[in-house]
Amino acid sequence: MAWKEIFQVAIITEGLGPLLYFTLQNLDVVQTLPNEIHAELLKGYHNSLAYNIFLHNKFDEVLQELSNKGIKAMVYKGVALARTVYPRLELRRVSDMDILVLETDFEVISNMLKSQGFRVTDESPDDLLKAKSYKKTFVRAGMLLPISIDVHADIRYMGSSESDGTITNAQRFWGNALPWCTDAPNLFIMSPEDSILNLIAHQLFENNREPISLYCDIGFLVKQHGETINWRYVADLANSVPAGDLIVAALKRILKALYFEMPSELSDEYQEEVHSGLSSVSVDSFLRKNARLVHATLFEDFKAQRGLRNKAIFTFRYFFPSATYIKQAYRIRSHSMLVIGFFYVRRLFVIPLGAIFLACRAIAHYITVQVRHSWNKA
Repeated sequence: MAWKEIFQVAIITEGLGPLLYFTLQNLDVVQTLPNEIHAELLKGYHNSLAYNIFLHNKFDEVLQELSNKGIKAMVYKGVALARTVYPRLELRRVSDMDILVLETDFEVISNMLKSQGFRVTDESPDDLLKAKSYKKTFVRAGMLLPISIDVHADIRYMGSSESDGTITNAQRFWGNALPWCTDAPNLFIMSPEDSILNLIAHQLFENNREPISLYCDIGFLVKQHGETINWRYVADLANSVPAGDLIVAALKRILKALYFEMPSELSDEYQEEVHSGLSSVSVDSFLRKNARLVHATLFEDFKAQRGLRNKAIFTFRYFFPSATYIKQAYRIRSHSMLVIGFFYVRRLFVIPLGAIFLACRAIAHYITVQVRHSWNKA
Protein backbone atom coordinates (compact mmCIF):
# COMPACT_ATOMS: atom_id res chain seq x y z
CA MET A 1 0.00 0.00 0.00
CA ALA A 2 1.30 3.50 -0.87
CA TRP A 3 1.38 4.77 2.71
CA LYS A 4 3.54 7.76 1.81
CA GLU A 5 0.91 9.01 -0.63
CA ILE A 6 -1.88 8.42 1.90
CA PHE A 7 0.19 10.19 4.55
CA GLN A 8 0.72 13.14 2.22
CA VAL A 9 -3.01 13.55 1.50
CA ALA A 10 -4.35 12.75 4.97
CA ILE A 11 -1.96 14.85 7.04
CA ILE A 12 -0.39 17.54 4.90
CA THR A 13 -3.16 18.27 2.39
CA GLU A 14 -6.37 17.49 4.31
CA GLY A 15 -5.35 17.60 7.98
CA LEU A 16 -6.98 14.23 8.66
CA GLY A 17 -4.03 12.53 10.37
CA PRO A 18 -5.75 12.09 13.77
CA LEU A 19 -8.88 10.65 12.15
CA LEU A 20 -6.80 8.27 10.03
CA TYR A 21 -4.84 7.10 13.07
CA PHE A 22 -8.01 6.64 15.13
CA THR A 23 -9.66 4.62 12.33
CA LEU A 24 -6.64 2.38 11.78
CA GLN A 25 -6.37 1.82 15.52
CA ASN A 26 -10.01 0.78 15.74
CA LEU A 27 -9.44 -1.64 12.85
CA ASP A 28 -6.44 -3.03 14.76
CA VAL A 29 -4.10 -2.50 11.81
CA VAL A 30 -2.14 0.50 13.05
CA GLN A 31 0.80 -1.73 14.02
CA THR A 32 1.20 -2.83 10.40
CA LEU A 33 2.17 0.68 9.34
CA PRO A 34 5.79 1.50 8.49
CA ASN A 35 7.55 2.71 11.65
CA GLU A 36 8.12 6.22 10.29
CA ILE A 37 4.48 6.68 9.25
CA HIS A 38 3.23 5.20 12.54
CA ALA A 39 5.41 7.57 14.57
CA GLU A 40 4.26 10.61 12.58
CA LEU A 41 0.58 9.68 12.88
CA LEU A 42 0.89 9.07 16.62
CA LYS A 43 2.71 12.37 17.10
CA GLY A 44 0.06 14.19 15.05
CA TYR A 45 -2.72 12.56 17.05
CA HIS A 46 -1.27 13.71 20.39
CA ASN A 47 -0.54 17.18 19.04
CA SER A 48 -4.12 17.47 17.78
CA LEU A 49 -5.45 16.37 21.15
CA ALA A 50 -3.41 19.00 23.02
CA TYR A 51 -4.17 21.67 20.40
CA ASN A 52 -7.92 21.06 20.41
CA ILE A 53 -8.18 20.90 24.20
CA PHE A 54 -6.35 24.22 24.45
CA LEU A 55 -8.53 25.94 21.84
CA HIS A 56 -11.82 24.49 23.05
CA ASN A 57 -11.06 25.64 26.61
CA LYS A 58 -10.44 29.18 25.35
CA PHE A 59 -13.57 29.08 23.22
CA ASP A 60 -15.56 27.88 26.24
CA GLU A 61 -14.43 30.96 28.17
CA VAL A 62 -15.86 33.21 25.46
CA LEU A 63 -19.09 31.21 25.21
CA GLN A 64 -19.49 31.28 28.98
CA GLU A 65 -19.12 35.05 28.95
CA LEU A 66 -21.79 35.32 26.24
CA SER A 67 -24.06 33.06 28.27
CA ASN A 68 -23.51 35.09 31.44
CA LYS A 69 -24.50 38.25 29.58
CA GLY A 70 -27.62 36.58 28.17
CA ILE A 71 -26.45 36.99 24.56
CA LYS A 72 -27.72 34.41 22.07
CA ALA A 73 -25.02 32.69 20.03
CA MET A 74 -25.06 29.75 17.65
CA VAL A 75 -21.88 27.69 17.28
CA TYR A 76 -21.47 25.96 13.93
CA LYS A 77 -18.94 24.25 11.66
CA GLY A 78 -15.71 22.97 13.24
CA VAL A 79 -16.19 23.46 16.97
CA ALA A 80 -19.82 22.32 16.94
CA LEU A 81 -19.04 19.27 14.80
CA ALA A 82 -16.10 18.24 16.99
CA ARG A 83 -18.33 18.41 20.08
CA THR A 84 -21.49 16.82 18.73
CA VAL A 85 -20.87 14.34 15.89
CA TYR A 86 -17.23 13.24 15.92
CA PRO A 87 -16.39 10.32 18.25
CA ARG A 88 -13.57 12.23 19.94
CA LEU A 89 -12.66 15.91 20.23
CA GLU A 90 -9.23 15.57 18.63
CA LEU A 91 -10.53 13.97 15.43
CA ARG A 92 -11.90 17.20 13.94
CA ARG A 93 -9.23 19.80 13.28
CA VAL A 94 -10.24 23.32 14.27
CA SER A 95 -8.38 26.56 13.76
CA ASP A 96 -11.06 29.00 14.84
CA MET A 97 -14.62 29.17 16.16
CA ASP A 98 -17.53 30.34 14.04
CA ILE A 99 -20.52 31.79 15.87
CA LEU A 100 -23.72 33.27 14.50
CA VAL A 101 -25.28 36.06 16.56
CA LEU A 102 -28.29 38.30 16.28
CA GLU A 103 -27.65 41.40 14.23
CA THR A 104 -28.73 43.56 17.18
CA ASP A 105 -25.99 41.97 19.31
CA PHE A 106 -23.26 42.22 16.67
CA GLU A 107 -21.61 45.35 18.00
CA VAL A 108 -22.16 44.33 21.65
CA ILE A 109 -20.22 41.13 21.09
CA SER A 110 -17.55 43.00 19.13
CA ASN A 111 -16.99 45.35 22.06
CA MET A 112 -16.98 42.43 24.52
CA LEU A 113 -14.28 40.59 22.58
CA LYS A 114 -12.20 43.74 22.25
CA SER A 115 -12.38 44.21 26.01
CA GLN A 116 -10.97 40.69 26.39
CA GLY A 117 -7.91 41.49 24.31
CA PHE A 118 -9.17 40.44 20.88
CA ARG A 119 -8.48 42.64 17.87
CA VAL A 120 -10.29 42.78 14.53
CA THR A 121 -8.19 41.35 11.71
CA ASP A 122 -10.79 41.03 8.97
CA GLU A 123 -14.16 42.63 8.37
CA SER A 124 -16.13 41.48 5.33
CA PRO A 125 -18.98 43.71 4.17
CA ASP A 126 -21.32 41.55 2.13
CA ASP A 127 -23.99 44.22 1.66
CA LEU A 128 -23.12 45.91 -1.63
CA LEU A 129 -25.40 48.87 -0.99
CA LYS A 130 -24.39 50.05 2.47
CA ALA A 131 -21.05 48.26 2.98
CA LYS A 132 -22.60 46.75 6.07
CA SER A 133 -20.45 44.19 7.83
CA TYR A 134 -21.94 40.76 8.52
CA LYS A 135 -18.70 39.14 9.65
CA LYS A 136 -15.73 40.09 11.79
CA THR A 137 -12.68 38.00 12.58
CA PHE A 138 -11.17 38.49 16.03
CA VAL A 139 -7.76 37.24 17.08
CA ARG A 140 -6.05 37.22 20.46
CA ALA A 141 -2.53 36.06 21.15
CA GLY A 142 -2.44 32.92 23.32
CA MET A 143 0.26 31.37 25.44
CA LEU A 144 0.74 28.61 22.87
CA LEU A 145 -1.41 29.54 19.88
CA PRO A 146 -3.48 32.49 18.69
CA ILE A 147 -7.22 32.26 19.39
CA SER A 148 -9.38 33.19 16.40
CA ILE A 149 -13.14 33.75 16.42
CA ASP A 150 -15.34 34.55 13.43
CA VAL A 151 -18.49 36.41 14.47
CA HIS A 152 -21.31 36.38 11.90
CA ALA A 153 -24.55 38.36 11.89
CA ASP A 154 -25.64 36.48 8.76
CA ILE A 155 -24.25 33.87 6.40
CA ARG A 156 -24.49 35.42 2.97
CA TYR A 157 -22.60 33.15 0.60
CA MET A 158 -25.62 30.84 0.14
CA GLY A 159 -27.67 33.70 -1.29
CA SER A 160 -31.25 34.42 -0.26
CA SER A 161 -34.27 32.23 -0.73
CA GLU A 162 -36.14 32.82 -3.97
CA SER A 163 -39.36 31.53 -2.46
CA ASP A 164 -39.48 34.16 0.27
CA GLY A 165 -37.06 37.05 0.03
CA THR A 166 -38.06 38.27 3.48
CA ILE A 167 -36.39 35.30 5.20
CA THR A 168 -32.64 35.65 5.59
CA ASN A 169 -30.29 32.74 6.11
CA ALA A 170 -29.75 33.84 9.71
CA GLN A 171 -33.48 33.87 10.47
CA ARG A 172 -33.88 30.41 8.99
CA PHE A 173 -30.90 29.05 10.93
CA TRP A 174 -32.20 30.52 14.18
CA GLY A 175 -35.63 29.03 13.56
CA ASN A 176 -34.14 25.54 13.29
CA ALA A 177 -31.41 25.90 15.92
CA LEU A 178 -30.88 23.20 18.56
CA PRO A 179 -29.85 23.78 22.21
CA TRP A 180 -26.09 23.58 22.86
CA CYS A 181 -26.38 22.38 26.46
CA THR A 182 -28.92 22.51 29.26
CA ASP A 183 -26.93 24.81 31.55
CA ALA A 184 -26.48 27.48 28.84
CA PRO A 185 -29.95 28.31 27.48
CA ASN A 186 -28.61 31.14 25.29
CA LEU A 187 -26.18 28.92 23.34
CA PHE A 188 -27.25 26.90 20.31
CA ILE A 189 -25.89 24.76 17.48
CA MET A 190 -27.05 24.67 13.86
CA SER A 191 -29.56 21.98 12.89
CA PRO A 192 -28.19 18.97 10.93
CA GLU A 193 -30.14 20.01 7.81
CA ASP A 194 -28.79 23.55 7.79
CA SER A 195 -25.31 22.31 8.71
CA ILE A 196 -25.21 20.01 5.69
CA LEU A 197 -26.15 22.79 3.28
CA ASN A 198 -23.95 25.36 4.98
CA LEU A 199 -20.85 23.13 5.01
CA ILE A 200 -21.16 22.30 1.31
CA ALA A 201 -21.94 25.87 0.25
CA HIS A 202 -19.02 27.20 2.29
CA GLN A 203 -16.51 24.85 0.68
CA LEU A 204 -17.85 25.31 -2.86
CA PHE A 205 -18.37 29.07 -2.92
CA GLU A 206 -15.96 30.37 -0.28
CA ASN A 207 -13.02 27.97 -0.60
CA ASN A 208 -13.70 26.77 -4.17
CA ARG A 209 -13.01 23.13 -3.34
CA GLU A 210 -14.62 19.89 -2.25
CA PRO A 211 -12.08 18.44 0.24
CA ILE A 212 -12.08 15.02 1.86
CA SER A 213 -12.63 16.74 5.22
CA LEU A 214 -16.05 17.88 3.90
CA TYR A 215 -16.91 14.24 3.21
CA CYS A 216 -15.93 13.39 6.79
CA ASP A 217 -18.06 16.21 8.23
CA ILE A 218 -21.14 15.22 6.23
CA GLY A 219 -20.53 11.54 6.93
CA PHE A 220 -20.45 11.96 10.70
CA LEU A 221 -23.46 14.29 10.59
CA VAL A 222 -25.53 11.78 8.65
CA LYS A 223 -24.34 8.91 10.82
CA GLN A 224 -25.32 10.80 13.96
CA HIS A 225 -28.65 12.24 12.78
CA GLY A 226 -29.50 10.13 9.72
CA GLU A 227 -32.85 8.84 10.98
CA THR A 228 -34.10 12.29 11.98
CA ILE A 229 -32.77 14.42 9.10
CA ASN A 230 -35.57 16.05 7.11
CA TRP A 231 -34.28 15.42 3.59
CA ARG A 232 -37.31 17.10 2.03
CA TYR A 233 -36.32 20.31 3.79
CA VAL A 234 -32.74 19.91 2.55
CA ALA A 235 -33.84 19.39 -1.05
CA ASP A 236 -36.45 22.16 -1.07
CA LEU A 237 -34.13 24.70 0.56
CA ALA A 238 -31.28 23.88 -1.81
CA ASN A 239 -33.67 24.37 -4.71
CA SER A 240 -34.59 27.84 -3.46
CA VAL A 241 -31.08 29.32 -3.23
CA PRO A 242 -28.71 30.32 -6.04
CA ALA A 243 -26.74 27.38 -7.45
CA GLY A 244 -28.71 24.97 -5.28
CA ASP A 245 -28.18 22.32 -7.96
CA LEU A 246 -24.45 22.44 -7.27
CA ILE A 247 -25.02 21.97 -3.55
CA VAL A 248 -27.33 19.00 -4.07
CA ALA A 249 -24.99 17.46 -6.67
CA ALA A 250 -22.11 17.67 -4.18
CA LEU A 251 -24.29 16.18 -1.43
CA LYS A 252 -25.26 13.26 -3.64
CA ARG A 253 -21.61 12.63 -4.52
CA ILE A 254 -20.73 12.58 -0.83
CA LEU A 255 -23.54 10.23 0.17
CA LYS A 256 -22.69 7.90 -2.71
CA ALA A 257 -18.98 7.90 -1.90
CA LEU A 258 -19.71 7.04 1.75
CA TYR A 259 -22.19 4.30 0.81
CA PHE A 260 -25.16 5.93 2.49
CA GLU A 261 -28.58 5.07 1.16
CA MET A 262 -29.71 7.84 -1.15
CA PRO A 263 -32.80 9.61 0.28
CA SER A 264 -35.77 9.49 -2.07
CA GLU A 265 -36.05 13.28 -1.82
CA LEU A 266 -32.67 13.55 -3.54
CA SER A 267 -33.47 10.98 -6.22
CA ASP A 268 -32.60 11.60 -9.85
CA GLU A 269 -36.25 12.07 -10.76
CA TYR A 270 -36.76 14.82 -8.18
CA GLN A 271 -33.54 16.59 -9.07
CA GLU A 272 -34.25 16.40 -12.77
CA GLU A 273 -37.58 18.15 -12.33
CA VAL A 274 -36.58 20.95 -9.99
CA HIS A 275 -33.10 21.69 -11.37
CA SER A 276 -33.68 21.24 -15.09
CA GLY A 277 -32.29 23.82 -17.46
CA LEU A 278 -29.12 24.49 -15.47
CA SER A 279 -25.61 23.84 -16.67
CA SER A 280 -23.61 22.77 -13.64
CA VAL A 281 -20.32 23.30 -15.43
CA SER A 282 -21.05 26.89 -16.48
CA VAL A 283 -22.68 27.84 -13.16
CA ASP A 284 -19.82 26.26 -11.22
CA SER A 285 -17.24 28.13 -13.29
CA PHE A 286 -19.13 31.40 -12.93
CA LEU A 287 -19.62 31.13 -9.17
CA ARG A 288 -16.02 30.09 -8.55
CA LYS A 289 -14.79 33.26 -10.25
CA ASN A 290 -17.42 35.71 -9.03
CA ALA A 291 -18.97 34.37 -5.82
CA ARG A 292 -17.38 37.08 -3.65
CA LEU A 293 -18.04 40.00 -5.98
CA VAL A 294 -21.30 39.40 -7.83
CA HIS A 295 -24.54 39.60 -5.89
CA ALA A 296 -26.36 36.43 -6.93
CA THR A 297 -29.74 37.80 -5.79
CA LEU A 298 -29.49 41.11 -7.61
CA PHE A 299 -32.67 40.61 -9.63
CA GLU A 300 -34.75 39.75 -6.54
CA ASP A 301 -33.44 42.80 -4.69
CA PHE A 302 -34.11 45.01 -7.71
CA LYS A 303 -37.73 43.82 -7.93
CA ALA A 304 -38.21 44.57 -4.24
CA GLN A 305 -37.52 48.29 -4.79
CA ARG A 306 -40.73 50.28 -5.13
CA GLY A 307 -40.93 52.96 -7.81
CA LEU A 308 -38.54 53.98 -10.58
CA ARG A 309 -36.67 56.39 -8.31
CA ASN A 310 -35.82 53.70 -5.77
CA LYS A 311 -34.86 51.27 -8.52
CA ALA A 312 -32.52 53.89 -10.01
CA ILE A 313 -30.93 54.63 -6.63
CA PHE A 314 -30.54 50.89 -6.00
CA THR A 315 -28.82 50.38 -9.37
CA PHE A 316 -26.48 53.35 -8.84
CA ARG A 317 -25.46 52.18 -5.37
CA TYR A 318 -24.95 48.68 -6.65
CA PHE A 319 -22.48 49.80 -9.29
CA PHE A 320 -20.94 52.53 -7.14
CA PRO A 321 -20.91 51.38 -3.50
CA SER A 322 -18.90 53.21 -0.87
CA ALA A 323 -15.12 53.38 -1.09
CA THR A 324 -15.04 51.45 2.19
CA TYR A 325 -16.83 48.55 0.57
CA ILE A 326 -14.57 48.63 -2.50
CA LYS A 327 -11.43 48.54 -0.35
CA GLN A 328 -12.64 45.66 1.79
CA ALA A 329 -14.35 43.59 -0.89
CA TYR A 330 -11.35 43.75 -3.24
CA ARG A 331 -8.85 43.67 -0.37
CA ILE A 332 -7.23 46.96 -1.37
CA ARG A 333 -4.62 48.21 1.08
CA SER A 334 -3.78 51.34 -0.83
CA HIS A 335 -5.55 54.62 0.03
CA SER A 336 -4.92 55.99 -3.46
CA MET A 337 -8.13 57.10 -5.14
CA LEU A 338 -6.53 56.15 -8.47
CA VAL A 339 -6.31 52.51 -7.37
CA ILE A 340 -9.80 52.54 -5.90
CA GLY A 341 -11.10 54.19 -9.07
CA PHE A 342 -9.64 51.36 -11.14
CA PHE A 343 -11.77 48.84 -9.25
CA TYR A 344 -14.86 51.02 -9.74
CA VAL A 345 -14.23 50.88 -13.49
CA ARG A 346 -13.64 47.16 -13.28
CA ARG A 347 -17.04 46.71 -11.62
CA LEU A 348 -18.70 48.45 -14.56
CA PHE A 349 -17.55 45.58 -16.78
CA VAL A 350 -17.74 42.62 -14.39
CA ILE A 351 -21.18 43.26 -12.88
CA PRO A 352 -23.13 43.61 -16.18
CA LEU A 353 -21.55 40.42 -17.52
CA GLY A 354 -22.51 38.61 -14.34
CA ALA A 355 -26.04 40.02 -14.45
CA ILE A 356 -26.44 39.00 -18.11
CA PHE A 357 -25.26 35.49 -17.30
CA LEU A 358 -27.69 35.15 -14.40
CA ALA A 359 -30.54 36.53 -16.53
CA CYS A 360 -29.81 34.02 -19.30
CA ARG A 361 -29.64 31.25 -16.73
CA ALA A 362 -33.01 32.27 -15.27
CA ILE A 363 -34.62 32.47 -18.73
CA ALA A 364 -33.23 29.06 -19.71
CA HIS A 365 -34.49 27.57 -16.48
CA TYR A 366 -37.96 29.09 -16.95
CA ILE A 367 -38.27 27.90 -20.56
CA THR A 368 -37.10 24.39 -19.70
CA VAL A 369 -39.53 24.06 -16.81
CA GLN A 370 -42.44 25.31 -18.96
CA VAL A 371 -41.57 22.90 -21.76
CA ARG A 372 -41.34 20.04 -19.26
CA HIS A 373 -44.70 20.90 -17.71
CA SER A 374 -46.32 21.13 -21.18
CA TRP A 375 -44.80 17.81 -22.12
CA ASN A 376 -46.07 16.16 -18.95
CA LYS A 377 -49.60 17.49 -19.52
CA ALA A 378 -49.57 16.20 -23.08
